Amino acid sequence: MTDITRKQIIVVDSVDSNEYGDMLFTDKEGNNYKISSKRVQYFEGVVVEGMGVELSYATSYNKEYIYSAVQVKDGLPPPVKAETQRAGDAPTTREKPLAPQEVGLWWKEVGLWLREDTDIKKDSPTYKAWWYAYFAEMKRVLNIIIDPE
Repeated sequence: MTDITRKQIIVVDSVDSNEYGDMLFTDKEGNNYKISSKRVQYFEGVVVEGMGVELSYATSYNKEYIYSAVQVKDGLPPPVKAETQRAGDAPTTREKPLAPQEVGLWWKEVGLWLREDTDIKKDSPTYKAWWYAYFAEMKRVLNIIIDPE
């Protein structure tokens, strides 16, 4: 396990990379930092311009390096109040009503779905609601009487 030698909180001013793929960034005070190209993938998305970052340092072969980075609130810009936008009104009627064949095909698919193995359990309220709606529609369309016995 790696021992953390010290921690430091900075506000990132700029982020760049060099020709070797190392991540180079500076803080608001002008101090420069470098993360090796071997470890860059762990810091992408964390070290971002304008964000506060807590850097943890560790030592390897008597050389100090940035071990981890965590975003903190200290460097965050002030929150922006979200604006609400009204969605367009939903259409009240269809431009062209469904053809009886389309309605019949839809109910046929519902019936097949109810009779086959579905992902909804047969004793669940959702399944029962669909089942009763299906029978109500069949009764209306076919003009039949369903005997409860």
